[in-house]
Amino acid sequence: MKRFLKIALVVVLCIASLFPMKSFAIDGEKVQWYNIDFPESEIQRILGLNPQDEASTRASDLIVSYNVGIAKDGSTIKLVAKMVCDGDVVKCGFKKILIQKRATTSSSWSTCLTLEDLYYNGYAHSIGRIISVPYGYQYRAVCTFYAKKSLLVTQKIELASNIVTI
Repeated sequence: MKRFLKIALVVVLCIASLFPMKSFAIDGEKVQWYNIDFPESEIQRILGLNPQDEASTRASDLIVSYNVGIAKDGSTIKLVAKMVCDGDVVKCGFKKILIQKRATTSSSWSTCLTLEDLYYNGYAHSIGRIISVPYGYQYRAVCTFYAKKSLLVTQKIELASNIVTI
């Protein structure tokens, strides 16, 4: 009897593995992103959309200037983040960039995409991404900027971008 149950269980599992199953998804919607090199004029236009642009004038210590902005383009978001550090910095970049969404009737944000550890061994860094997102939501980016001068001297600053509705 035990042998029959083992064989029946193996047969059931083999049959179940033949059917496709959905793996983890965000509300059944897939978010995709692509690297892109934007021209400097497009970078400045997108960064200028962030109302917190005054934060980029002079940060403090290691990070000299920083900003993050997003712009909508059909059903995609153009994300740009840019930072300049003190000349003594050996590593700068983005510790984490969160793409967050919310329904227009909601006040709470949920993260739909996380980009982590985007660094450059130098004193300035910028990134550009095109992100395909579902319609019917507001979106923003929250960026954690990072600079490292030595093992003991680092700095992190967080900044949220402007909000766009798709």
